[in-house]
Amino acid sequence: QLANIEAMLIDITTSSNPPTWLLMAGHYPVFSAGDHGDTYELIQYLLPLITKYGVHAYFCGHDHISEHLTYESTHYFVAGAGSMTDKLGSSKSKGSMLWYGVGYSAFGVGQATSSSLTITFVDINNENKYSYVITKPLPSTAPTARSSQPSSSPTAIPTTPGIQNGINQDPDSPPSNEEPTGIIEKVLKTMRAATGRRGL
Repeated sequence: QLANIEAMLIDITTSSNPPTWLLMAGHYPVFSAGDHGDTYELIQYLLPLITKYGVHAYFCGHDHISEHLTYESTHYFVAGAGSMTDKLGSSKSKGSMLWYGVGYSAFGVGQATSSSLTITFVDINNENKYSYVITKPLPSTAPTARSSQPSSSPTAIPTTPGIQNGINQDPDSPPSNEEPTGIIEKVLKTMRAATGRRGL
């Protein structure tokens, strides 16, 4: 499986039209300060590939909290509080914690342009709890390990044009055929129903 992942990374990063942003997602966190904590197997086997190919961000769930951590030059976002909530665990993550949200349901929204990648956490009441802007796109060269310092800027509340009610939309792109409020309401309705069943 690791060989397949690396083959895909090589194909993506060495293509004639490489992506502006290189993102990876999985169920289990590489780094997390939640109840389950860091995943040793992913640190041992997947992390070297994340570092080698300069992945900008890794997204996951599993721990039922919201988190933003960094390790070397990659950002790690845990969005696991969609229908259940938990608290920080007792174990310390090897990742550097930039922000966390506990005790409330939330989900993550991504907005990408050619020059920035904005990740916003929105709670069950449709309030933006946290936003972070990454401003270093993938270079159009062969894959190399990136520097150890993330190039990005945090903001407490997102001010990027185009995020309407937590919806991911490039302000320079034409409007979607589906109303953004319809999308957000579907997500919130599902979250409220799920959290209500669990009495949270």
